Parts: sequence; C-alpha cells; structure tokens
Amino acid sequence: EIRRTGLESLILQIKLLKRNSRSSKGAKTAARAEKVVNAEKALGKAIQPPSVDTIRSAVVFLKKVGALDTTTEALTPLGAHLARLPVP
Repeated sequence: EIRRTGLESLILQIKLLKRNSRSSKGAKTAARAEKVVNAEKALGKAIQPPSVDTIRSAVVFLKKVGALDTTTEALTPLGAHLARLPVP
C-alpha cells in the first residue's frame, strides 16, 4: 500500500505523531531541543519500504510548499495543519 500512494501525507502524519508524543511527555522533555524525525529512517522500517528516491522527492515537495522547514525538515505550522486534514 505504501508503494502505491503518495508519501507526502504519510510523512506529515509521522512527523506530527512524533511531535505530539514528545510534547505529551511533560515539561522536562519539552524543554529539550526538538529532535526531528527522519522520513527515510522512519519509512525504511516498513515491511516493504518505498525507495529512497521516492521519499526524498516527497520531502522536497513538502519543503517547496512550506510544510517542512527547508533546513531542519521540522513541521511548520502549515505542515501541522496539513497533517491533520483527512486524506482519502
């Protein structure tokens, strides 16, 4: 299924879930610098992972539209909103 669909939405959701899990662990964890989820590493754990080129293309697209920070690949406010939208 991962290989047939666009990865943009999945990458945003992975980053949002990781960010939310860190923020729910309390002030002590929140005080630390936010570690950004690497999309290639996260999706590489799938049973049949997508190609690295496909993941990189999706990340480049998300940076171009402003959903990910261009240097850190962290979610921007726009990216967080897009990650919450229902996508069929």
